[in-house]
Amino acid sequence: MIYRNARARHPRSTDPAPNRGRAIPIAVQYVVPKSQMKINILGAGVMGKQLVALLQLFGHDVILWSRRAPKIVEPEIDRQRRILHRKLDVAGTLGGLNVVDRLPMLESALTIEVLSEDLDVKRAVIGDLSYDPSIHGLLTNTSSIQPLHIHPAARGLHFFNPVFAVKMVELAGTRDALQPLQRELIGSLEHNGFDVIETQDNPGYVANYVLFREIGSVLRLIDEYGYYPEVIERVLKYLGRSTSTLDIIDLIGVDVCYKILLNLVRVDSTFYLSPMLGEAVQAGVLGNKNGTSFRGFLKTQAKQASAR
Repeated sequence: MIYRNARARHPRSTDPAPNRGRAIPIAVQYVVPKSQMKINILGAGVMGKQLVALLQLFGHDVILWSRRAPKIVEPEIDRQRRILHRKLDVAGTLGGLNVVDRLPMLESALTIEVLSEDLDVKRAVIGDLSYDPSIHGLLTNTSSIQPLHIHPAARGLHFFNPVFAVKMVELAGTRDALQPLQRELIGSLEHNGFDVIETQDNPGYVANYVLFREIGSVLRLIDEYGYYPEVIERVLKYLGRSTSTLDIIDLIGVDVCYKILLNLVRVDSTFYLSPMLGEAVQAGVLGNKNGTSFRGFLKTQAKQASAR
């Protein structure tokens, strides 16, 4: 699939009418723009590591702040970089990487916050920066918290997991209001085949507003009406849902889903937060990130309930 603004390199066919009448997928080779940027990333979770690897492959120098020691984080980023390199076929010079575990080691630069979906955590880390993030711009990867609640200079730039599979980014607001370095980053993403879509800054933007209503609806059917997940999935399959909602929860992370819904419910009571999400997190069930399954957790809970 060719995404808007993708620049593809592919050989011209000598056939005057090749494969007439059917669509042919074209392999896209992502091109590194001429301008190399320096970007600070706050947070080395699942999305943080992916963004570091992605921006490096696009030729940008990245300084990552992590609570964990660099010697632990660097191999994880290297693995992400190898995965993205295979998936995206990026051409160009690899950007630099410096992992630090102390905030004062960060110098002023365009900053992307990819911290836990917790407003207090985000404010605390940003507040401890040794520079004013409004100088070069501050972007936040969250969509469950309105950017201006995090920091007066924050703008929402919401990526999706995994970044190689969903080459779309939600930009909260218009790009006209962005600072020069923020616009340059947007240009780099579009130059490399990402579709940057302008949204409002409402909680959830578009994707998570819709997705987490569906997640909440599925869990409410299980919690309040006693449905088995398999019954719901059979029905939703005929509505075009090829991926199970429970599998999506595992992919995002059970703890992340819990925090996102907690944030959304605080500002909009029409969202549904299942107590089973919180119970799963307390039991150490986080999804793919630690090799556990929310579906398995629900089955265990159902067996225990029937045995009482």
